[in-house]
Amino acid sequence: MASPSKEQWLMHRPRTRRERARSIVSTGTAITSIRSAPRNGMPPRRASATVTKGSRATLSHPAARLPLAHTLRERYLKRLIAPSLTLLTMSAVLWSAPALAAPAQLPPSQSSALCEGFAACGWGAGTNGQLGDGTQTDQLVPIGIPGLDGVLRMEAGGIGPRSFSLAVKRDGSVWGWGNNSLGQLGNGSTVDQPSPVQVPDLAGVVTISAGGHHSLALKSDGTVWAWGYNDSGQLGDGTTINRQSPVQVLDLTDVTALAAGDQHSLALKSDGTIWGWGANTYGALGDGTGDGRSTPAPISGFSGVTAVAAGAYHSLALLSDGTVWGTGYNQNGELGDGTTDPRLTPVPVSGLSNASAIGAGTFHSLALMPDGTVWTWGSNTNRQIGDGTRNHPVLSPVQVVGLSGVVGIGSGYSHTLAIRDDGTLWTWGWNEFGQLGDGTVLDSLVPVQVPGISGVLAAAGGHRHSLVILR
Repeated sequence: MASPSKEQWLMHRPRTRRERARSIVSTGTAITSIRSAPRNGMPPRRASATVTKGSRATLSHPAARLPLAHTLRERYLKRLIAPSLTLLTMSAVLWSAPALAAPAQLPPSQSSALCEGFAACGWGAGTNGQLGDGTQTDQLVPIGIPGLDGVLRMEAGGIGPRSFSLAVKRDGSVWGWGNNSLGQLGNGSTVDQPSPVQVPDLAGVVTISAGGHHSLALKSDGTVWAWGYNDSGQLGDGTTINRQSPVQVLDLTDVTALAAGDQHSLALKSDGTIWGWGANTYGALGDGTGDGRSTPAPISGFSGVTAVAAGAYHSLALLSDGTVWGTGYNQNGELGDGTTDPRLTPVPVSGLSNASAIGAGTFHSLALMPDGTVWTWGSNTNRQIGDGTRNHPVLSPVQVVGLSGVVGIGSGYSHTLAIRDDGTLWTWGWNEFGQLGDGTVLDSLVPVQVPGISGVLAAAGGHRHSLVILR
């Protein structure tokens, strides 16, 4: 709990009209909302605030009672300086009633212009500057990231409002932007950055990974470096001290790939073994103990591993025979073994073989097959499975509908991304902040094309935002 003298930022999740009955009484430069079904006989409470640029409020029937069949999605950003509570911004969208109000949507010609001529673009929530466009504004369609050329890989990290982004360039330098409250940008400070800043004194990097609030970098010499939040030892330096600048992960060499979870880290070595460190409450480190570690240790029973992925509290491994194995948290079926039982050691994903790539969202998982199809399993609370249903949880892999010719995959908190062989990007799942990039705030049960961009080389999803590298 924050002390009364400090600022505490609170972000409230959207509620349905059944849960929070309200009437919209005015729109325009400001929105005023009245609670129309107060509890305990109290009078209706009124809250109003200026709508900031990019909030995409699209209400057209002031004073109209919301019908039960529709949903009002509201976002509040409040600052608590005890004992007062100040409502800073509020945005609202009546999104499921086209006859009453349509979500704001830019035509492809306009959305293309925002990203045209850039090597990297982002969209979705921009509260912390995680889109890298120099602002702290949400974007419903892709917008270019200035000054970011020659990018090899991008990663989107963070949980909730603490979102950040990373990029590694062809020259081996690492750049970060967005939330930096725990030093996850690695530039020696804790100040948020709305534009990319270079991680100093770090060179020769070939790949990166962004976790909940920590960052990992793999150098060409096979060593791993880490920075940011370290309460569970996820930096692997033998301590639980947060680091604002990179430190070397202890006793780890010959690494070829990385994956960062919420509070745990994974490394794939050239001999096909996986090493893990950090939080292990649900068995994400796969060592059979459930005990966390501040230095790397091998996950036993594995050989021939070709790729690793990390969700919030679970880990995945792709073997050379095309099978996929998982360990850790499984309440939503993210391990794909047909159960919701957590696993302290790896178990195979049922009915899945010959996979060519894997990915992990916060509570869901995915695999790319050689035939260009995508299979998903785990949480479907925000339609991130993409099978056209609202079934939840999904305990074993199902095929994403209407999607073929996929050559690359990515995943965020509750949304999923796929790159097709024609260079187009397709997204599905949670879209409250525009993270699907289709110009709306509508969740999608099935893949939708991100308009106005082509030549996509790589894509990454964060908690509420998405990133791409373009040809």
